[in-house]
Amino acid sequence: MADWLFFVLLIMHWKLSKDFSSISEIDLRAHDALFDRLLHVHLQRNHLFCLSPSEVVALRRAIQFGPQALHVLSTILRRAQDYAASVGSATRHAVLMPLGSAVREPLGKEFYIKAEDASWWLEHPPSLYVENAVSDGGLYNFILSSGLRSLIGSPKYLMVRPFHGGGNPLGSVMEALFDERIQGICICDRDDACAVPPFPKDTTSEQAHVALHKMRVVDAQGQSEPRNPFFSFKITHGWGVENYIGPNVLNLFFNSHLEACTSRSAFLNAFPDFPALSETEANEWFSINFKSVTQDAENIERGLSGRFRIAADSTRCGLLAGLSIPKSVIPFVIASAKSGRHHHELLRAFDRDMRINIYRNAVRDLTQAAMDALAADTQMNFA
Repeated sequence: MADWLFFVLLIMHWKLSKDFSSISEIDLRAHDALFDRLLHVHLQRNHLFCLSPSEVVALRRAIQFGPQALHVLSTILRRAQDYAASVGSATRHAVLMPLGSAVREPLGKEFYIKAEDASWWLEHPPSLYVENAVSDGGLYNFILSSGLRSLIGSPKYLMVRPFHGGGNPLGSVMEALFDERIQGICICDRDDACAVPPFPKDTTSEQAHVALHKMRVVDAQGQSEPRNPFFSFKITHGWGVENYIGPNVLNLFFNSHLEACTSRSAFLNAFPDFPALSETEANEWFSINFKSVTQDAENIERGLSGRFRIAADSTRCGLLAGLSIPKSVIPFVIASAKSGRHHHELLRAFDRDMRINIYRNAVRDLTQAAMDALAADTQMNFA
């Protein structure tokens, strides 16, 4: 049975409104519990609270914090430039406004949250909602962190933590547990070689989209609604999560698992220069259902002609439809991403896959969504 998974991921970047610089110390102290809470969730790696040096000084002067909160403030001060760079790389962030502020509409990257409403956002941290518990969760953890490392040099301001797994009805669960202020990312398999929406009938992606549309979180096309910019509904660039296993990573698996020689032969038959792929072959890679060998060749043909404007004959599509990756590939990637003798080889193989245009663009799309919703200081010292 397929599983769905909540990942307790880390909320968007928080900044203070410029209005805080013009209020008195007495009014600033009225927010002491809220600031203490923000510092606590920053320490717990559930949020990234970004303060300028002058804001840190002002808070220290006006509010009597405990030792733990002062420790967090010192870390924020020391890493202010790094945090500012992280905010700059995100496409949106939260701006906290003082008590009694008027409602403000989002402006550019800034989404304004009144102090009176902040507790809801703090108590409901973003999650990554995916279809399969261990496999999807572990692989997306590797893809997102490696994508961030490849694109901006370091994954240290992004964290993914597993939280809960269950059954198939991902859409109904999200609808039952959350309202329109749900935060994070939902990633569903495309389950098709063609463009979506419309989504294939009775798939998790269709059910999740229906639920999120009813929640007024996404529109009919699956795009985020302006009322909540801190949620993204993402569909895999290929048929499913397996398509994020690039040819070089798959080749590493074949090199370390000689018993998979039959599978390697099938890929060499379809891609003679494997793991090197031409641009056309790379597009084909994202049209294949790597879960099984039961894909309809006509579906690949429609996908290639419709999504990628590539003419493909039925014989070629039939050859591609017969490809699948061994079930042990994803566990191998997840284990090697943590440690082991293949760890560094895996990172190098991923970097080679990132030189493939369509693969790089697919990973960048997911990574940017993660930068917006899953920001945290993974180097935060709990001592």
